[in-house]
Amino acid sequence: MDLLRGMVLTFKKDKSGETVTREKIWWVASDGSHCYTVDMDKDRPGETPLYERSDILIGIQNGGILLNQSDPIGNLPVDRKITERRQGVLERLRRLWASLDHLVQTRLSEIINPATRSALFEAASKEQNCCPATYYKYFWRYLKGDGSLSAVDTKHDRCGGRGKPKSHSGKKRGRRTRTAQGELVVIGINVDPTLSRYMARHAQRTWEHQSKRSLEQCHQLFLEQHYGTSYESRGGEIIVVLPPEDQMPTLDQYRYSYEAVKDEARAIRAREGTIAFNLRHRPLIGNSTVGEIGPGSTFQIDATLGDIYLVSSIDRSRIIGRPVIYIVIDVFTRMIVGFAVTLEGPSWLGAMEALENTTADKVAYCAQYGIHIEESQWPSHHLPWRILADRGELEGYNIETLIENLGVREDTTAPYRADWKGIVERNFRLLNDKCIKWVPGAVYPHHVRGGPDYRLDAVLTLQEFRQLMIRCILAHNQGHHMSWYRMDEYMIRDRVDAFPIDLWEWGMEHRTGHLQTRPQDLIRMNLLPKGEATASGAGLRFNGLLYRCEEDLSPDWFIRKPGKKQLTLPVSYYPPCVETIYLRLDRGTKLVPCHLRAEEALYKTREWYEKQDDDARRDAASKSAQTRVRSVTANFHRQQTALIEVATAQKSPAIEQMSDAQRVKDIRPNRETERTKEREAHAMRLGVRSEERSSIGAVSEGAIDNQTEASSYVPPSRPVSMLRQLRKEALGK
Repeated sequence: MDLLRGMVLTFKKDKSGETVTREKIWWVASDGSHCYTVDMDKDRPGETPLYERSDILIGIQNGGILLNQSDPIGNLPVDRKITERRQGVLERLRRLWASLDHLVQTRLSEIINPATRSALFEAASKEQNCCPATYYKYFWRYLKGDGSLSAVDTKHDRCGGRGKPKSHSGKKRGRRTRTAQGELVVIGINVDPTLSRYMARHAQRTWEHQSKRSLEQCHQLFLEQHYGTSYESRGGEIIVVLPPEDQMPTLDQYRYSYEAVKDEARAIRAREGTIAFNLRHRPLIGNSTVGEIGPGSTFQIDATLGDIYLVSSIDRSRIIGRPVIYIVIDVFTRMIVGFAVTLEGPSWLGAMEALENTTADKVAYCAQYGIHIEESQWPSHHLPWRILADRGELEGYNIETLIENLGVREDTTAPYRADWKGIVERNFRLLNDKCIKWVPGAVYPHHVRGGPDYRLDAVLTLQEFRQLMIRCILAHNQGHHMSWYRMDEYMIRDRVDAFPIDLWEWGMEHRTGHLQTRPQDLIRMNLLPKGEATASGAGLRFNGLLYRCEEDLSPDWFIRKPGKKQLTLPVSYYPPCVETIYLRLDRGTKLVPCHLRAEEALYKTREWYEKQDDDARRDAASKSAQTRVRSVTANFHRQQTALIEVATAQKSPAIEQMSDAQRVKDIRPNRETERTKEREAHAMRLGVRSEERSSIGAVSEGAIDNQTEASSYVPPSRPVSMLRQLRKEALGK
């Protein structure tokens, strides 16, 4: 083994094995036969022993000497930020190092010999304008630091005793403030460890609190509690008297004492809460893309309330509120693979609609809204290997069906941890900034009281807003450049552009295996919400609408059976489409489409949300109409009662002399007589005005004139009866 400069040798005792000394080799003979060492554990200059190479090798073999792999001192770089500010100190440091290095290189024999070393160093110290003791100190640092410039560094960065308590003699320490310098007064006191500890604890109790006091308020409370011990009466009121400023700690001293022991994480949790800390202040040491192999590894899904107000497609004067927007995004490529716009709150129903859109053919889907695209513009129509969502949407029986029948794994975030799916959360803001923010009816966050109401500017319907979202998603997938996206070596080699659509195409070519495909009927069977339709003679009735089925179904289902309960059948429906529902036959393994009947054409192009909104409007109108209905009914009952009372009063004298048998005996002749009388009264004759005919059989006008205006009514002429009479006379001739 060769002896090298900078080796650290650890010498141990023979029996106990305790370390005796650690010595560094600072000079080696040209033939490697011997070397000089310096004791690393001594701060003062001492001897530099000589060791033969053979002795060191024997000690290493016997275990008495160990070779250290690390240097306990090391050559730290000179702090240029400190030394360059003091050019004089830096130049002096370089001259001192050059002097030491020159002596070691040219006069080594005199340095090794203690008898000649003192005279040599005394002369050299005079040249460097320092005392011999200082020169000895820097020489010892030079040997321990392998002769580097940083070994003789003056170490000004360690001056001042940073972090150590300072002693005082009663005089105020520290630089005076500008106020104190101008007014020749002393502000503040000397803070001892006990007072510093009191102030730190008080700040922890008052500042680290959900009340979110400022540090100035906490300092004021400290002064009141610890120095407000004097009281005096002024105007009959007891007030607290605080000492002068030179007898109390200042705000800066209070802040310094607290900052010295402050725990940032604990303080934020105490003031903001653990939830806010986890969302906004926790260390970001991970990346969502890490662990994602390719497209379809993970889809993130989330919902938010759209910052825009919409109007009804049935009546555009009616504002229907803000929609709920669902977004499904692929983590690996950042491409939006599905979306949904509903009026339902965040729930499984809205998530189902977004997942169904994820697996839909985007060309056919966009065509429904009048947007014609190529498959390459939005190529996603797959199920992922894993879905990450909130606990609200993906919990319960529905998600169990999705896992068992479609083979999709699901993960849910912890409560109040939206940052666990930060990719989809961030895309909501991107979509809002790109398209929603500039549309009439958009929510203006800084609304001025008394200013224009942005809700009244709403112009888009639910269908039109979906068209806008489709346009925005296409622009995002094709034109959102992610310069921050971390590509691996294979992407860089293939020169992949950091656009979602380009990453998807590259991943489909090189990183497939996680995407899944299933028949559309199977997906709908597991995703579409379920309901019950009633079989009636007019067809299937579901949510108040009638449907017909083109396939042959059992005729017994639609036969009306008095006294028996109507048959109910299981169905599935797609919330954005009222026109079609799906009858679930063969225990739900077969879906039979049923279409809206012609008389329900009003809702053919509508959605179930609009149908529900229209039903709610009709119910409200029906309830508000009850006042009118009751008023008209009450008036009718009053008129009916008055008419019956008049008729009863006229009947009583006529039947006083007749028995019941006599009254019912001549019903048929009486009927014939009355009919003849009616014919004469209502007969229409040409040339005779209706007002000239006498009113026959009517109740006397004065009887109920004050009760109703019906008696003054004159019926219109009927020329048909007159024509019939003339025809009979002509035929008779």
